[in-house]
Amino acid sequence: MSSRNLQLIVALTVISFLVMKSPAQQLDDPSKPYDLDEHTVVLLHLDNDYQNASNKTDAVIPHGNLMLMKATDLDFPARFGNALYLDNDAASDSSYLEIPDTDALDLDSSWTLEGWINLLSIGVAWGDWNLNPKLFVKGAGDNCNFWVGPMNGGRYFQVGYQRINGGWDDCNTQPNTFQLNTWYHVAAIRDGANAILALAVHDTAGNLMAWNAFGITPGHDGKPRTNDAHLTIGFCDAPWPDGAVNGFIDEIRISDVIRHFPMPPIPKGILQDPVMHLNANQDVEIEAEVVNWYGDITSVKLMYSTGGDFMPIEMQHKEGNIYTATIPGQPAGTEVRYYIWAENTSGYSATSRSTIMRNFDGLYGITYDFENQTVLNLDFEQTLYDSSDLHYVVT
Repeated sequence: MSSRNLQLIVALTVISFLVMKSPAQQLDDPSKPYDLDEHTVVLLHLDNDYQNASNKTDAVIPHGNLMLMKATDLDFPARFGNALYLDNDAASDSSYLEIPDTDALDLDSSWTLEGWINLLSIGVAWGDWNLNPKLFVKGAGDNCNFWVGPMNGGRYFQVGYQRINGGWDDCNTQPNTFQLNTWYHVAAIRDGANAILALAVHDTAGNLMAWNAFGITPGHDGKPRTNDAHLTIGFCDAPWPDGAVNGFIDEIRISDVIRHFPMPPIPKGILQDPVMHLNANQDVEIEAEVVNWYGDITSVKLMYSTGGDFMPIEMQHKEGNIYTATIPGQPAGTEVRYYIWAENTSGYSATSRSTIMRNFDGLYGITYDFENQTVLNLDFEQTLYDSSDLHYVVT
């Protein structure tokens, strides 16, 4: 073999490796103030003024009783400088920040909405002005481009928007995600290409405290509905009059790109019909879609059970976000339940049970049938006798 051919083979091998294993994404550290970049639509440091560091959107208009307070006096790390106090401890208050509408605020594809929040109080009953505080929101009611904030119905965080087709997409963290008088970094991420909506919640050290992700409506009809409403921070206009933040916010950032924080991979789902009926002893190949925004995937497993403990099968990377594994065939009458587990280089893992599927305890299913079996045959001519091979006595 000539040296030229050997060099060509080596070069092609290196290129193939780079295609299969892309370099890790640029990571964002939620424990530090953000720098401005070309994808930043809104950036508020809230240190000495209300300046919007991004020139893609307009200046901030303050409303109500606002105060910039030293971060260290608020049990917030000194690196964040000051934080903003919003006085909304009564229904008559209306303290918030406003940014007038511009085209850059019309987010309808992939984006990240994030900021720090620390609630002093939250409503406890329907009609309270601060029952579901909005960290920020653009629009309201049936004309909402996006919102993110705490929800006191179960003390969780929520992100959502109205779709172009008129429905809603939203994602919640698990119940009891937040407490009062505690700082949280909340990052809401929409991945338009992979049709995923996610929430990540971090503490002041940057540790992941809560996380969740859902598959959303794909394509054009599933895009968020844009509007000409202004962006409000810490407050929400009617017809959602329960969105006032009574507490502190800081480091507000809106981006027209997915930001990458330490978080698990996302087992989005399987590509087959979730419930299959198969003949006895028939193997079945399962293809799963696993999306990863942080680092590299280290392992994807298919966990299956025939009635006892779940057993792992290591899934193999096929292409893109697709992983595959084969569940061995089972005797007739067996029910198989399974789910997908994935881990990445952050050490975080997630399963399709807790992050994507909303019903049936998050389990996919396979039923192995009796081939060509008649299980009940009643003609009601003479008796209630079952003439199938099973000979049931009908009562």
